[in-house]
Amino acid sequence: MAPEDKPTPFALRAEEEQWKQSYHTHRYLEHCNHAELTERMDDILVNLYRFTAEGMSVVPIPFEKNRWMRLLVDVIFEIECRQLRSVSFDLKNFHLDNQKYPNVIKATTLWASLGLKFGSCILKFGQLKYQKDLLEKGLLKVSNASSYKESFVPSIKDDELVVNQIVTNGRVVVTDKDNTPHEMETLGPCLITHSTQTDYYISSYTAIFENRLFDDFSADSCLIIKNLNEFEIRLRAAM
Repeated sequence: MAPEDKPTPFALRAEEEQWKQSYHTHRYLEHCNHAELTERMDDILVNLYRFTAEGMSVVPIPFEKNRWMRLLVDVIFEIECRQLRSVSFDLKNFHLDNQKYPNVIKATTLWASLGLKFGSCILKFGQLKYQKDLLEKGLLKVSNASSYKESFVPSIKDDELVVNQIVTNGRVVVTDKDNTPHEMETLGPCLITHSTQTDYYISSYTAIFENRLFDDFSADSCLIIKNLNEFEIRLRAAM
Protein backbone atom coordinates (compact mmCIF):
# COMPACT_ATOMS: atom_id res chain seq x y z
CA MET A 1 0.00 0.00 0.00
CA ALA A 2 1.48 3.34 -1.04
CA PRO A 3 2.06 5.91 1.75
CA GLU A 4 -0.55 8.28 0.29
CA ASP A 5 -3.12 5.45 0.31
CA LYS A 6 -2.84 4.73 4.03
CA PRO A 7 -6.23 5.28 5.68
CA THR A 8 -6.44 7.49 8.75
CA PRO A 9 -7.92 6.10 12.00
CA PHE A 10 -10.97 8.31 11.31
CA ALA A 11 -11.63 7.02 7.78
CA LEU A 12 -15.09 5.73 8.71
CA ARG A 13 -16.13 8.37 11.24
CA ALA A 14 -18.08 10.48 8.73
CA GLU A 15 -20.12 7.46 7.66
CA GLU A 16 -20.42 5.63 10.98
CA GLU A 17 -23.44 7.45 12.46
CA GLN A 18 -25.34 7.22 9.17
CA TRP A 19 -24.59 3.48 8.91
CA LYS A 20 -25.56 2.90 12.54
CA GLN A 21 -28.87 4.72 12.12
CA SER A 22 -29.58 2.78 8.93
CA TYR A 23 -28.86 -0.54 10.64
CA HIS A 24 -31.03 0.23 13.68
CA THR A 25 -33.88 1.13 11.32
CA HIS A 26 -33.59 -2.31 9.73
CA ARG A 27 -31.86 -4.65 12.19
CA TYR A 28 -31.72 -7.58 9.78
CA LEU A 29 -29.28 -9.65 11.88
CA GLU A 30 -31.34 -9.51 15.06
CA HIS A 31 -32.54 -13.12 14.82
CA CYS A 32 -29.16 -14.66 13.87
CA ASN A 33 -27.69 -17.00 16.45
CA HIS A 34 -23.99 -16.93 17.28
CA ALA A 35 -23.09 -19.68 14.79
CA GLU A 36 -24.82 -17.77 11.99
CA LEU A 37 -23.06 -14.53 12.93
CA THR A 38 -19.73 -16.38 12.99
CA GLU A 39 -20.29 -17.82 9.51
CA ARG A 40 -21.28 -14.39 8.23
CA MET A 41 -18.23 -12.75 9.80
CA ASP A 42 -15.99 -15.41 8.24
CA ASP A 43 -17.49 -14.95 4.76
CA ILE A 44 -17.28 -11.15 4.93
CA LEU A 45 -13.63 -11.12 6.02
CA VAL A 46 -12.65 -13.58 3.28
CA ASN A 47 -14.13 -11.22 0.67
CA LEU A 48 -12.99 -8.00 2.34
CA TYR A 49 -9.27 -8.64 1.98
CA ARG A 50 -7.23 -8.66 -1.23
CA PHE A 51 -3.61 -9.65 -1.79
CA THR A 52 -0.86 -7.48 -3.24
CA ALA A 53 1.75 -8.63 -5.76
CA GLU A 54 4.00 -9.37 -2.78
CA GLY A 55 1.40 -11.62 -1.18
CA MET A 56 0.48 -9.13 1.56
CA SER A 57 -3.16 -8.91 2.67
CA VAL A 58 -4.78 -5.47 2.35
CA VAL A 59 -8.23 -3.92 2.58
CA PRO A 60 -9.12 -1.84 -0.50
CA ILE A 61 -9.87 1.80 0.24
CA PRO A 62 -11.73 4.09 0.56
CA PHE A 63 -13.45 2.10 3.31
CA GLU A 64 -16.75 3.96 2.99
CA LYS A 65 -17.14 2.72 -0.60
CA ASN A 66 -16.20 -0.87 0.19
CA ARG A 67 -19.48 -2.81 0.43
CA TRP A 68 -17.81 -5.60 2.42
CA MET A 69 -16.71 -3.09 5.05
CA ARG A 70 -20.30 -1.92 5.38
CA LEU A 71 -21.48 -5.50 5.95
CA LEU A 72 -18.72 -6.04 8.52
CA VAL A 73 -19.73 -2.91 10.40
CA ASP A 74 -23.35 -4.13 10.48
CA VAL A 75 -22.19 -7.30 12.28
CA ILE A 76 -20.33 -5.12 14.81
CA PHE A 77 -23.44 -2.98 15.33
CA GLU A 78 -25.48 -6.13 15.98
CA ILE A 79 -22.96 -7.26 18.61
CA GLU A 80 -23.24 -3.83 20.26
CA CYS A 81 -27.04 -4.13 20.30
CA ARG A 82 -26.75 -7.40 22.25
CA GLN A 83 -24.63 -5.70 24.95
CA LEU A 84 -22.29 -8.66 25.26
CA ARG A 85 -19.28 -8.34 27.58
CA SER A 86 -17.14 -10.32 25.15
CA VAL A 87 -17.59 -12.31 21.97
CA SER A 88 -15.41 -14.77 20.06
CA PHE A 89 -15.62 -16.06 16.50
CA ASP A 90 -14.20 -19.37 15.32
CA LEU A 91 -13.20 -18.37 11.79
CA LYS A 92 -12.49 -21.32 9.48
CA ASN A 93 -11.72 -19.78 6.08
CA PHE A 94 -10.23 -16.37 6.89
CA HIS A 95 -6.41 -16.12 6.68
CA LEU A 96 -4.09 -13.10 6.59
CA ASP A 97 -1.05 -14.98 5.31
CA ASN A 98 -0.05 -17.37 2.53
CA GLN A 99 -1.42 -20.40 4.33
CA LYS A 100 -4.49 -20.46 2.11
CA TYR A 101 -3.18 -18.39 -0.81
CA PRO A 102 0.30 -19.68 -1.70
CA ASN A 103 0.00 -18.82 -5.41
CA VAL A 104 -0.81 -15.10 -5.33
CA ILE A 105 2.75 -13.94 -6.07
CA LYS A 106 3.18 -16.29 -9.03
CA ALA A 107 -0.28 -15.39 -10.31
CA THR A 108 0.43 -11.65 -10.14
CA THR A 109 3.73 -12.01 -12.01
CA LEU A 110 2.15 -14.17 -14.69
CA TRP A 111 -0.81 -11.85 -15.25
CA ALA A 112 1.38 -8.72 -15.41
CA SER A 113 3.42 -10.29 -18.21
CA LEU A 114 0.35 -10.66 -20.46
CA GLY A 115 -0.66 -7.00 -20.70
CA LEU A 116 -4.37 -7.75 -21.22
CA LYS A 117 -6.93 -4.97 -20.97
CA PHE A 118 -10.06 -5.29 -18.85
CA GLY A 119 -13.02 -6.39 -20.96
CA SER A 120 -10.90 -7.88 -23.73
CA CYS A 121 -11.34 -11.48 -22.56
CA ILE A 122 -13.00 -13.86 -20.15
CA LEU A 123 -11.17 -16.34 -17.94
CA LYS A 124 -11.86 -19.92 -16.95
CA PHE A 125 -9.97 -21.34 -13.98
CA GLY A 126 -9.53 -25.09 -13.69
CA GLN A 127 -7.26 -28.10 -14.00
CA LEU A 128 -4.70 -28.08 -16.84
CA LYS A 129 -5.65 -31.51 -18.19
CA TYR A 130 -9.20 -30.32 -18.84
CA GLN A 131 -8.19 -26.86 -20.03
CA LYS A 132 -5.88 -28.40 -22.65
CA ASP A 133 -8.79 -30.45 -24.01
CA LEU A 134 -10.78 -27.25 -24.43
CA LEU A 135 -7.90 -25.31 -25.98
CA GLU A 136 -6.57 -28.00 -28.31
CA LYS A 137 -9.63 -30.16 -29.06
CA GLY A 138 -12.59 -27.90 -28.33
CA LEU A 139 -13.84 -30.29 -25.63
CA LEU A 140 -15.64 -28.59 -22.75
CA LYS A 141 -17.43 -30.29 -19.89
CA VAL A 142 -20.56 -28.39 -18.86
CA SER A 143 -21.90 -29.64 -15.53
CA ASN A 144 -25.47 -29.79 -14.33
CA ALA A 145 -26.28 -27.39 -11.49
CA SER A 146 -27.11 -30.16 -9.02
CA SER A 147 -23.53 -31.49 -9.20
CA TYR A 148 -22.14 -28.35 -7.53
CA LYS A 149 -23.58 -29.54 -4.23
CA GLU A 150 -21.08 -32.43 -4.22
CA SER A 151 -17.99 -30.35 -5.07
CA PHE A 152 -14.91 -30.74 -2.86
CA VAL A 153 -13.94 -27.09 -3.51
CA PRO A 154 -15.50 -24.76 -0.87
CA SER A 155 -15.72 -21.82 -3.30
CA ILE A 156 -17.81 -23.92 -5.69
CA LYS A 157 -19.81 -26.13 -3.35
CA ASP A 158 -23.37 -24.88 -3.21
CA ASP A 159 -26.94 -26.02 -3.76
CA GLU A 160 -27.61 -24.21 -7.03
CA LEU A 161 -31.19 -25.51 -7.20
CA VAL A 162 -32.30 -23.77 -4.00
CA VAL A 163 -32.31 -20.15 -2.82
CA ASN A 164 -33.19 -19.39 0.80
CA GLN A 165 -34.54 -16.00 1.83
CA ILE A 166 -35.11 -14.86 5.41
CA VAL A 167 -37.77 -12.21 5.98
CA THR A 168 -38.02 -10.39 9.32
CA ASN A 169 -40.62 -7.86 10.43
CA GLY A 170 -42.24 -7.91 7.04
CA ARG A 171 -45.39 -9.01 5.26
CA VAL A 172 -45.65 -12.02 2.99
CA VAL A 173 -48.31 -13.22 0.59
CA VAL A 174 -49.01 -16.96 0.67
CA THR A 175 -51.07 -18.64 -2.03
CA ASP A 176 -53.16 -21.63 -0.95
CA LYS A 177 -54.09 -24.72 -2.98
CA ASP A 178 -57.07 -22.87 -4.49
CA ASN A 179 -54.77 -20.11 -5.76
CA THR A 180 -56.16 -17.64 -3.22
CA PRO A 181 -53.56 -15.15 -1.88
CA HIS A 182 -53.38 -14.44 1.86
CA GLU A 183 -51.27 -11.55 3.22
CA MET A 184 -49.84 -11.88 6.72
CA GLU A 185 -47.21 -10.38 9.00
CA THR A 186 -44.13 -12.39 9.94
CA LEU A 187 -43.42 -13.02 13.62
CA GLY A 188 -39.69 -13.40 14.03
CA PRO A 189 -37.60 -14.74 11.14
CA CYS A 190 -39.49 -16.38 8.28
CA LEU A 191 -37.48 -18.72 6.04
CA ILE A 192 -38.69 -18.78 2.44
CA THR A 193 -37.21 -21.41 0.14
CA HIS A 194 -37.27 -21.01 -3.63
CA SER A 195 -36.42 -24.19 -5.53
CA THR A 196 -36.43 -25.24 -9.15
CA GLN A 197 -38.15 -28.48 -10.11
CA THR A 198 -35.74 -29.15 -13.00
CA ASP A 199 -31.98 -29.23 -13.32
CA TYR A 200 -30.01 -26.93 -15.62
CA TYR A 201 -26.45 -26.46 -16.86
CA ILE A 202 -23.72 -24.16 -15.52
CA SER A 203 -20.41 -23.11 -17.05
CA SER A 204 -18.51 -20.53 -14.99
CA TYR A 205 -16.19 -17.73 -16.15
CA THR A 206 -14.95 -14.38 -14.89
CA ALA A 207 -14.16 -11.10 -16.61
CA ILE A 208 -12.02 -9.90 -13.69
CA PHE A 209 -8.64 -11.35 -12.77
CA GLU A 210 -7.70 -11.59 -9.10
CA ASN A 211 -4.45 -13.17 -8.00
CA ARG A 212 -6.23 -15.27 -5.34
CA LEU A 213 -8.55 -17.10 -7.76
CA PHE A 214 -6.12 -19.97 -8.45
CA ASP A 215 -6.24 -20.84 -4.75
CA ASP A 216 -9.94 -20.09 -4.29
CA PHE A 217 -10.88 -22.58 -7.02
CA SER A 218 -8.06 -25.11 -6.48
CA ALA A 219 -6.94 -24.41 -10.07
CA ASP A 220 -3.53 -24.95 -11.62
CA SER A 221 -4.34 -23.11 -14.87
CA CYS A 222 -6.35 -20.25 -16.31
CA LEU A 223 -7.66 -20.34 -19.87
CA ILE A 224 -7.88 -16.92 -21.53
CA ILE A 225 -10.73 -16.64 -24.05
CA LYS A 226 -10.23 -13.59 -26.29
CA ASN A 227 -12.69 -14.10 -29.15
CA LEU A 228 -15.86 -13.89 -27.09
CA ASN A 229 -18.30 -13.88 -30.02
CA GLU A 230 -16.82 -17.01 -31.59
CA PHE A 231 -16.73 -18.80 -28.24
CA GLU A 232 -20.40 -17.98 -27.62
CA ILE A 233 -21.39 -19.18 -31.09
CA ARG A 234 -19.58 -22.50 -30.64
CA LEU A 235 -20.92 -23.03 -27.12
CA ARG A 236 -24.51 -22.34 -28.20
CA ALA A 237 -24.18 -24.66 -31.19
CA ALA A 238 -22.80 -27.47 -29.03
CA MET A 239 -25.49 -27.08 -26.37
